[in-house]
Amino acid sequence: MFYEGARFHQQRFKEYGTRLADLADLVRMAFQISEGRYDEAKRLYRGVQGPSGEFVQGHTGILVPAATGPAPLGLSSTGDSEMNAPWTALGTPAISNSPASSGAGCRWGYNSPQTHGQDARVLQTASICTQSLPAHVEQACPDCL
Repeated sequence: MFYEGARFHQQRFKEYGTRLADLADLVRMAFQISEGRYDEAKRLYRGVQGPSGEFVQGHTGILVPAATGPAPLGLSSTGDSEMNAPWTALGTPAISNSPASSGAGCRWGYNSPQTHGQDARVLQTASICTQSLPAHVEQACPDCL
């Protein structure tokens, strides 16, 4: 993800340098990743695409956490993307949704990944979950109790 992101943002980095703040740091670090290491990571992910697709395909939808904790307050960050990275690397459609916030202020969300080419199914699952999950926020988020 960093390797590809750095190459995508390379021109902006050359143009704006340190004014890109965190993005500039990401680009600098990512250019230290060798092409061989990147190719090995792609081979690894290709090896798990089939089995992970078979698992997801056997279910109407699956829900996995969107983040390792509650979303940060404010607009400066959407939080840690660690839970989204596997789906991105596998090239599968996934939607992150944050349908509710409890009275205690805990904002939670989920990912609903699907197999390649099943974008409509992802949106359908997210729509169903958005309508039915908010009523169960307190049960789904024990930290909010």
